[in-house]
Amino acid sequence: MVASAEVPSSSVTQVIAGAGADVPKAINRLFDVLYRDLHRVARSRLRLNNQPVDLSATMLLHETYERLVKLDELKVTDRQQFFTYAAAVMRSVIVDMARARLTARRGSGAFELPIDTTMESSLASPLDETVVQIHEALDQLEAVEPRLARVVEMRYFAGLSLDEIAETLGVTQRTVSRDWIKARALLAAMVLR
Repeated sequence: MVASAEVPSSSVTQVIAGAGADVPKAINRLFDVLYRDLHRVARSRLRLNNQPVDLSATMLLHETYERLVKLDELKVTDRQQFFTYAAAVMRSVIVDMARARLTARRGSGAFELPIDTTMESSLASPLDETVVQIHEALDQLEAVEPRLARVVEMRYFAGLSLDEIAETLGVTQRTVSRDWIKARALLAAMVLR
């Protein structure tokens, strides 16, 4: 994904550099250039954790796009930073959807439910609670070990491989592997507290 032969890193960097103040145009162009790679990231993320049916890779990618456009800023200078930024936005989309399902399950804003089996996919699952717990623990981890938090964000929320994360962070795959093991242990300890 990050080292895609189809889209050279230099062309992505040129799109970002040429954006100037026209952020929506730059994001449109980046999504045009990187759509396949971003869609593959979204698909692998959803497959990684058997995400509920109501969230497709396309839907995740489009929600990510909308949020990036709404930010009206693009604080990245190259392809790697863009994918790191996109992973953070995907994380917020996934966490917000999990929180919304949990809130609906708990009866906030109670509404009349029709007797219909199609509602099942929009109900909260144990995975939603896990996603929210990991998100909150990740915020704590970020305060003490920012790189470990980036590794988890890119691996868990964006579904990147260890090689892709290594390239994005500019470290070796072995370093990312060690970081992933350490981060998982720290997060498990934080969640179990």
